[in-house]
Amino acid sequence: MVKLSIFCWFFPRELYEYESKPEVPVQISQLAAENVRLASEVLKAHSQAEKTLQAEKELLTKQFNEKIKTLVSSLPSFLLICSKSILEKDQRSSLEQAEKINSTGWRILAIFSLRSNNNGHPVAPSRRTISNMSTYTYNTQTDFSEIEDVHKLRSEIDK
Repeated sequence: MVKLSIFCWFFPRELYEYESKPEVPVQISQLAAENVRLASEVLKAHSQAEKTLQAEKELLTKQFNEKIKTLVSSLPSFLLICSKSILEKDQRSSLEQAEKINSTGWRILAIFSLRSNNNGHPVAPSRRTISNMSTYTYNTQTDFSEIEDVHKLRSEIDK
């Protein structure tokens, strides 16, 4: 009606002619009925879209919950496999370490057994040698009496 009043203010004669026609009220009622029908179709389409959206939402929620349940049910077996592999690695490293310790212990035992003689006393360390022979000759003393005795014995044997 607002549009008609504005139209009326600008064009009063056209409005009078339009309202005086007998088919105008029929057209108005037809247009109003068409408007109601279109509005109801829009509402139906809107409610149908909401229902479809709700159904999709429920379906996605259901699928998500099923995936979560599947993952939760497979989680203990996955954790078991992971912990088993970790324990196997730990066991392997412990075994390797024990083998190293054992082999080291056997080596130490072998060294101690080689170092000791029958009485259990350690073997004396090797003597140091003198690298300079001139020092060796200066530092050594020879007992000439023994050499003389050897010469006497040889001379007696030769006779």
